[in-house]
Amino acid sequence: LSLWFLCSTNLWAMDFKHSFAEIIIEEQTSKNLIGLSAAIILPNGNWAKYAAGVTDPLTNIPLSPNALMLAGSVGKVLWASVALQLAEEGVIDLDAKILTYIGNRGWFSRLPNANDLTLRSLMNNTSGSPRHIMSEKFLTFYTEENKKNPEFNMTTEEIIEYTLDIDPLFKVGEKMSYADTNYILLQYIIESVTNRDYYELIEERVT
Repeated sequence: LSLWFLCSTNLWAMDFKHSFAEIIIEEQTSKNLIGLSAAIILPNGNWAKYAAGVTDPLTNIPLSPNALMLAGSVGKVLWASVALQLAEEGVIDLDAKILTYIGNRGWFSRLPNANDLTLRSLMNNTSGSPRHIMSEKFLTFYTEENKKNPEFNMTTEEIIEYTLDIDPLFKVGEKMSYADTNYILLQYIIESVTNRDYYELIEERVT
């Protein structure tokens, strides 16, 4: 009985991983993606990872499930974790107006909904801030600079400049609209309050 259970469990795990691989291959081919990598962990501890496609169409190197990928907005979870810890420790107040922390900046009043913004409204995307990355001015500048230097990067304050003098989408707390801009401001505030680099805080507190 024990041997049967062990064998059937192993067969189920193999079948699960095979099915997962088929899904990844189907998604990658049907959507004509250059590459697709994914991993899954089930509540019972079973897991699978698979990658389909290539890393770069120029080199045609197969994509590995262990290849490093851009984290994208997954990072916001890490940033929020740090902010929640700091709030629990009394370093920041999620419901205090952010003018408490950065109201003395010369550009502060030019932020959309400046005087009504709170850290909580930034974190849950109810600030009414438009997405700076959708600004034609920002996209043109960033694209041109990135062509000149693929390693080009901008400071937080330089990015914030592209959020100034823009009408808010709605009043704070009235609706929800996803915007990377919110977490750029969150980063700036946390770094200002702690006098620490946000990435260092993440490595120290979360990872």
